[in-house]
Amino acid sequence: MNQNITVSVAEKHLTEWTELSGVSDAIATLNIESLSAEELNARIKPKNPIQTGGWWCRGVNWRNGQPMGLFYGQGKPDKEHVIDPKKKPAKYMTASGMEPDAIFLAMPDKHYWAKVYADESIVRIWTEGAKKAAAGLTLLLATIALTGVWNWGKDGKLAPEVERWAQPGTKHVIAFDSDYVSKPSCRQAIIQFAKLLTAKGCEVLIATWTQEDKGMDDFIVKHGGDAFKEAIGNAQSVKQWEKQFKKSASDSTEKIPPADRIAREIAEEYRDQLAFNNDISGWMRYEADFKGVWSSQTDEYIEAIVFKILDSKGIVDFNSYSYISNVVKIMRCLLIVYKWQEKSPKDMLPFINGVLDVATGELLPHSPGYRFTWQLPREHNPNATDWSTIDTFLKHLSAGNPAIRELLLCYCNAVIKGRSDLQKFLHLIGLGGTGKGTFSRLLVALVGKQNVHSTTLEDWCSNRFEGANAYHKRLVLFPDEDKQTGKLGKFLSLTGEDDIRAENKGKKAFLYRYDGMVLVLSNLPIFMGESVSRVKRRVIPVPCNNAVPVAKRSNLEADFKPELGAFTNYILSLSDDHVTRVILGLNEIPECTLEFWENRMRVDSIAAWVNQHIIADPLAVTPIGCDRHEGQDGSLITTLFGSYNRYCNQSGSSPKNRNNFSPDLIELCRSVLGWEIERQVSKTGKAIRGLRLRVSGADDHIATHDYILMERVKGDDLGDDLGDDLKALVNKVSDDGDDLLITQMENQTITSSEKTSIFPSGVGFGSSPSSPCLQQALFESSPESSPGSSPMRGELIIGVGRKADYCGEVVTIVGWENRGTKVQIEFSNRRMQYVKRGSLKPPTSEKS
Repeated sequence: MNQNITVSVAEKHLTEWTELSGVSDAIATLNIESLSAEELNARIKPKNPIQTGGWWCRGVNWRNGQPMGLFYGQGKPDKEHVIDPKKKPAKYMTASGMEPDAIFLAMPDKHYWAKVYADESIVRIWTEGAKKAAAGLTLLLATIALTGVWNWGKDGKLAPEVERWAQPGTKHVIAFDSDYVSKPSCRQAIIQFAKLLTAKGCEVLIATWTQEDKGMDDFIVKHGGDAFKEAIGNAQSVKQWEKQFKKSASDSTEKIPPADRIAREIAEEYRDQLAFNNDISGWMRYEADFKGVWSSQTDEYIEAIVFKILDSKGIVDFNSYSYISNVVKIMRCLLIVYKWQEKSPKDMLPFINGVLDVATGELLPHSPGYRFTWQLPREHNPNATDWSTIDTFLKHLSAGNPAIRELLLCYCNAVIKGRSDLQKFLHLIGLGGTGKGTFSRLLVALVGKQNVHSTTLEDWCSNRFEGANAYHKRLVLFPDEDKQTGKLGKFLSLTGEDDIRAENKGKKAFLYRYDGMVLVLSNLPIFMGESVSRVKRRVIPVPCNNAVPVAKRSNLEADFKPELGAFTNYILSLSDDHVTRVILGLNEIPECTLEFWENRMRVDSIAAWVNQHIIADPLAVTPIGCDRHEGQDGSLITTLFGSYNRYCNQSGSSPKNRNNFSPDLIELCRSVLGWEIERQVSKTGKAIRGLRLRVSGADDHIATHDYILMERVKGDDLGDDLGDDLKALVNKVSDDGDDLLITQMENQTITSSEKTSIFPSGVGFGSSPSSPCLQQALFESSPESSPGSSPMRGELIIGVGRKADYCGEVVTIVGWENRGTKVQIEFSNRRMQYVKRGSLKPPTSEKS
């Protein structure tokens, strides 16, 4: 606020400053503006909203006379603000998160303060509040405002600007309110402030007047400017001033104040700096390590802080250490926070230079009320755009696959924004030297090393103290994992939004829900046995096989650093819906699916056997069996268990016992492959409906599951290379929900009535029992079928070229499209139709 800025000042606020506090019109209008309740709340950001408007004074930079930022200054609501019903209402308020320091008011001469600083003969006067400083400036006394008796500094040290003005040889007068007479804490604040100024080589005096006139502005209005100048001229040395508080021997018992009283004083003074976190049963200190961040503190360190505070207040002659312990215990009761409710990174992100409102893009000032325990280790720069080096690396890591690159970008977004709700973890698996470790270091640089916990699966799952290390971390990293055969429950809790037990040595254990993301790196498959199935739903496997030659490898972290701001801006621009779709795999990435299946086959003998020897067939019913020696006498193998054991014997794998075989097989087919199979029990034994053994020669045209996945990776849509020669049709029109897709061809369209009659109710679909019906054609495959018929994740087997009877009309199965999810049927009159795979049910009897 200066001569070039026009602000609105309400008459009542101008009267308060001029008539009631002795401030000149010129200085008052230069320094105050009238704000609405909404504007006051925006600047102060109190825990409970201010209900009225009021005035605001933000001061100037003393070096050039330019106004300070909007969130720097002091204000006064028209009505005292109730912060806490149990506490005294606040009369004057400062912006939330504003550091204690001096406020220099605007003067008609914008170079006023620079001239005063340069002239060390001018007396510096320190007072409480902007309005009182304005009253002193009206008398041409160089009066500097503090926002409270203790706000000349922090942690027993002078604030930066106060220390800068404590020039050796300069004279300073402390002109605080006269209520120090009845307030020991105010006296201690004056004594400590004077000691620190004196230690800088300053001459320090204390101005006094009667308690009838509380503040210096009250004294000026009542007695006039000359009387106040006389009070300044009669200011006492600190030693003289202290004599009035010397107590007689009979009052010596009052020398050490009761622990409860001093604890209340300290708690009130340090309420925005100290808190006891009930969740973890430990102390927190604001900005102990990083600006705007709460950090955990040991009990011993808090006691050391209290000791220094007591010393600064002149309380030094207590008899035992228990006095400090008692003070701390009472402070704990006064400063306890029942639930540490930190602002969600989905809504607000803390940077060094402020807090970013994700929704609006506005950068807000830090505030202890946000309860942040972490911070992105850089300043937010909304104009940064270049992250070309990082992008080049991601393209290499993804082997040029845009879908995998997008997945990696979305995962970076999830790490920053704490998308634990997705219940997914990323597993980079592949050769050394492909960039897996570099990607992990990119993530560490992105969110800050202090916000990442690096561990191993063995430590995480077995060490009872390891869980506490992930509390409020943005990323848990498993950087170089080996095969894991132990229990994984605790690991899965990281990604399942389950309660995690955390325990620090010597402390009471507590529960929390991890709200960050998880990254696992390995060169080989690491999840073995039943753990493979347990992680299937949560793992995102990403193949990393694009190795960089040793001679060309370099340390990219240094190149990433200047681009992190721009990279952060980009990944934050990704919408939550887009990130959710990509991370949850709603748009499948064939490379990731293939990677998971190949890893499963490497560690699971059942998966490897299914891939080579099993075909999904909804009509088939195959006995499970129990003889692991079946077929060794040269007889034909007819059971699943017998076939599986022969495969294991031939491949050198260790077979599972018969008790675990069928449950593991069913779980694999259902949860991993998506095949609709079921276990059946009859008088003659147990069988599985939906599976059959592959017949050598007769089933050679049916591709194995890994081959199908590889063809999908090639982007072939499971057609041309498999011999179907099918071209995608155009002008397809959806019929809104009946699982059919009608295609216009040669100006002929299947009508609604025809479409309804395609699959009439009843047994079978052919008009003649002697001819294959449409349903049989869809479910069966014959040796005469064209190459290219393949089972797809439990979907139906389709014999390309197979003819069937449909209500007396011959139809031909001509192929499939859309990755095998829809069957193309050709009618004799050249009308075409697509039938969604799996929409039909197999016949319910032999007769049908």
